[in-house]
Amino acid sequence: MTCQPKEKGGLGIPDNERFARALRLRWLWFQWKHRDRAWNGLDLPVDSRDRDIFATSTKVTIGDGNLAWFWQSSWVDGRTLKNIAPTLYKKVKRKNLLVRKALQDNRWISHITPLSTAHEIREYVML
Repeated sequence: MTCQPKEKGGLGIPDNERFARALRLRWLWFQWKHRDRAWNGLDLPVDSRDRDIFATSTKVTIGDGNLAWFWQSSWVDGRTLKNIAPTLYKKVKRKNLLVRKALQDNRWISHITPLSTAHEIREYVML
């Protein structure tokens, strides 16, 4: 399989931005697909937009909860908790928490700074 950058406007000018994003999204896919690879624990060359696109494009099956991120993975009806409760997400002290650890004794609750608005409380109750 070869990857060719899509042309912008048909003039033979590659759309390098989209091509680069597609390659970065592959890193996120490989991180899920190939957990045993040596590079899998390293920081990936992706930004927050790449992660958002990947989360929107995938649906995570939890299993034992050791692979899915509580706030960032799309494990709740194909959506991320970050997108379901964005105001509450801003109040979270520990955003990198696996589903399994977050759900043990409802640990995720203790990582939220005190709620101060009705909207924050509404999102909290919704979860």
